[in-house]
Amino acid sequence: MQRIRISWPFLLCFICLSACNSSRVVGPAVYSARSDYVSGGVYLLNKPAFLFKHDKADPKETPVLAPLGFSGTPENLADFQNYAPSSSQVAGLLMPGETLRVVKFVEHKFINVGEFLEVVTVVESGPHKGTVLELSMISKKRKPSHDVFVDHEYLTRRDGP
Repeated sequence: MQRIRISWPFLLCFICLSACNSSRVVGPAVYSARSDYVSGGVYLLNKPAFLFKHDKADPKETPVLAPLGFSGTPENLADFQNYAPSSSQVAGLLMPGETLRVVKFVEHKFINVGEFLEVVTVVESGPHKGTVLELSMISKKRKPSHDVFVDHEYLTRRDGP
């Protein structure tokens, strides 16, 4: 009987810590103060950027749009194009002029990292049309809550609501 009493505090602590990690889709009341991206807005890509995945073979992993040079990739476009086919983390390349539409905002809260906002988009043109991806790596961030804002070096709002 003594053994059960000792394990309850550990079980309770585990349950409480697990509940502190959460993700949820948020509406305008939350994201409008934490981002200048617009839900349904269409953004034009100004510079080349690549689809980064920790493992490009994992179909469940959502790629993150990242700048050339991220994660040890070449910054020069020609060098990057030679490097990309052999990389396990490069899932594609988007070029200037391709468009992205913001489809949702996801708020993540983790006890060890804090909270951050994820902007989820769909590629609307080019060879990766229909691909769902996330924009935090090419966005300006404001800490401590990791809010995300449009980096006009990479994206320009084209149209939308």
